[in-house]
Amino acid sequence: MVNLYSVCPPPASTTVSTRDLNASLTWTPPQPPRAWPQTWNKKRKRQNDRWICREASEVPMVFRKKNPAAVMVLGVISSEGHVMPPHFFEPKQKVNQEVYLEVFSNVVKPWIDNVASGRKYTFQQDSAPAHKAKTVQAWLKENVPHFWDSQTWPSNSPDLNPSCATHHSSVEALKSSITSVVMSLEAAEVSRSVRAFRSRVETVVEAGGGHIK
Repeated sequence: MVNLYSVCPPPASTTVSTRDLNASLTWTPPQPPRAWPQTWNKKRKRQNDRWICREASEVPMVFRKKNPAAVMVLGVISSEGHVMPPHFFEPKQKVNQEVYLEVFSNVVKPWIDNVASGRKYTFQQDSAPAHKAKTVQAWLKENVPHFWDSQTWPSNSPDLNPSCATHHSSVEALKSSITSVVMSLEAAEVSRSVRAFRSRVETVVEAGGGHIK
């Protein structure tokens, strides 16, 4: 959506009574300073762009693709380099707490137990809505010896869980690419990435929770 502004001559002068002026000033609450760099950053919020123009044709068009094809996938790795085969959810399936818990109990937990082979482990996940749901947290407390609860993982931590966006020609191509890359990961590479997690946490803490890259 593009909002247009036209250059217009100044309006005729109007007068405001002292009573109305005082009422307006009294009613208007103090406003915090606006973050102009964010509001006008075209790369982040292009829908908020404003243009001064005489013709609509002077405004560049912004094209968006509505409801692009997508795939929801769940992956799990271990600090020793083990990689669980990616689990793909059904197309358009809403991953709520019931769906997530079913997959976790029937797919993820058995895989973890097999890899751990009776050894102690700590399970870690982010604070997505399905992950931090009370039923899921209660199930984890009862069935997983050690895990990071929803209060431990930062609420918004992209720097602790980095990912890259890559465009694919179709959902099947995306799924094939995910499977190929995940299953080709070397154990040493995965283990090295997990060991670097602590230093990333410390860097984020030093930055006061701010962006580090």
